[in-house]
Amino acid sequence: MRNRPTLRSARLTLAILATSVVLAGCSDAFMTGESEPAETRLQATGKLRNGSLLESAVRESSDTESLAAGKRSVSMQLVVGLDEQRILERYGSLSSSRILERYGSLSSSRILERYRILERYRILERYRILERYRILERYRFAGSFFGIAIEVRDLQGKDDFRELLAALEDDEDVLWVEPDFRLTMPASAAQARNEAQDLPWGVGFIGGAESSTRSGDGAGSVGVDVFVIDSGVTSADVNVVDARSFVPGYENDVTDADGHGTHVAGTLAAIDDGRGVVGVAPGARIHSLRVIGPDGTADESTVAAAIDHVIRFKADNPSSPVVVNISLGENVGSTDYTALDDAIASAVAQGITVVVAAGNHGVDAAHVTPAHVEGAITVAAHDANGEFASFSNHGPFVDLVAPGVGIRSLAPGAVNRSAWMSGTSMAAPHVAGAAALFLSRNPTATPAEVAAALRSAARAGVLSVPGGTTDRSAWAGAF
Repeated sequence: MRNRPTLRSARLTLAILATSVVLAGCSDAFMTGESEPAETRLQATGKLRNGSLLESAVRESSDTESLAAGKRSVSMQLVVGLDEQRILERYGSLSSSRILERYGSLSSSRILERYRILERYRILERYRILERYRILERYRFAGSFFGIAIEVRDLQGKDDFRELLAALEDDEDVLWVEPDFRLTMPASAAQARNEAQDLPWGVGFIGGAESSTRSGDGAGSVGVDVFVIDSGVTSADVNVVDARSFVPGYENDVTDADGHGTHVAGTLAAIDDGRGVVGVAPGARIHSLRVIGPDGTADESTVAAAIDHVIRFKADNPSSPVVVNISLGENVGSTDYTALDDAIASAVAQGITVVVAAGNHGVDAAHVTPAHVEGAITVAAHDANGEFASFSNHGPFVDLVAPGVGIRSLAPGAVNRSAWMSGTSMAAPHVAGAAALFLSRNPTATPAEVAAALRSAARAGVLSVPGGTTDRSAWAGAF
C-alpha cells in the first residue's frame, strides 16, 4: 500500500488532540473559558464520528490564494452530516415528508430539490463570525446522505480548528462531523508489455469462457452499466461510455496515470476483440469515475461524491441495472460506519449492486471501510492454486473469494498493452463482472438477489482460508 502523506509538528499534534477533546463532548466549557477537565468532556456524547482518524484529515492546504502567495499552511477537511428535515423546512418549499409523498422513493426530482436547498445552506455564511477561518465547500451530498464536505484553514496560521469545531458541535442543524480521511490502493510495480489477446487465468478460473458471453470466442458482449470508481480508465479495449474526475484540481483530467483503474476495468469488461485481454463481462458499458489523485490516495469525501453521482444516474435510469466496483479502502480500526459506508449502504438500498475489495491489510475486514458495509459484496483474493492470499483481509464480512495474485489485465496506452498486478483490488472486478453477467439476464434483480445468486453459484474449495472466512470462489460460468 502507498504511504499516505502526513504533517508532523508539535504545534499541529497539540491542535489535533485539543480538537478531539472538544468534539468528543460538550463544547460549552471551551467556548466560555470554563476549566472543565478534559476527561469529563470526553465522557460526554459528542458529534464526532471516527475520531481516531482526525489526524488524517489535517494536511497541506489546497487553498489557491495561499499557494499563489507562496504561503504554506495546513487545513482540516471534514464531512458534515446535516439534519435534512430542519434544513428543508427552513430553506425548502417542501418538507421532507411532503417530498416523499410527491415523488415516492428517492427520485431524481427529489435529489435535485435537496441539492438546491444545500446551495442555499452556505456554511461559510453561517460561521462568518469566525473570521479567523477560510472555509471552502468541496462537495454536497444529496443522493447518498444529506450533508457537505468542507476544507477549513486557520487564517491566523496557528493551525487551531477548535473554535469552528465547537460551533459545529453546538449547531442544531449538524447531526455529525467526521474527519475526511484518505483511502489507499495498492501500488503497481508491474511492467507493462505488448501482447496479443488471451484469456487471463483469473477470468478462466471463474468460468468466463463458460458464461453466456463465452469470454474469448470473439462474440459476446454485456449491456449493463458498470461504474469503476478508481484512478480512471484509459484504454480503447474497454467500452468507456462516460469518464469523469472528482479529484479536486483535476476535474478536467480523466486519464489514468497510475494504471490501477484501467487494470480493474480490463478484468471486468475488456472487449472480446482479439486485442489486449478479454474480461468477465466483455463490452459492458464502463463509466469511469476518477477519485484517485496523483499521490495514489483518495479522500473519503471524493469517493462518496462519486457514489452520489451513481445514485443520481440510477434515479434518472430506474429500470437500468447498475453495478459499482470499488477497489480501494482503508483500515479504520473500527466497525463503526463512515460517511463513505453510509453512502454505499444508501446506494445498495436504492437498487445498486456494489462490489468492494476486502483490502490488503491481512486483518479482519470488519475494521476496513468500505469492506464492512452490509449489503455490499466484499471480495477477498486467492492465487492460481486456489490458496487464500496471505495479504488478503478475511473474516465473516467476506462474501466471496476470487483470483487476485499475478493477474494479467490492461495497461493504459495501446490496446494490446498488458500489466500484472496482485491484490483484492484485482479480485473484486472478477465478481463485479459476474454480477453484470447475472444482471444482463435478470435486470430487475435487487442487490440482495444478485449477492445470493453469486454466492449460490460459487464453488467451495479455496485452501488455507483463515477462520470464519468463506472458502467459496466466484463462478461466472453459471451466468
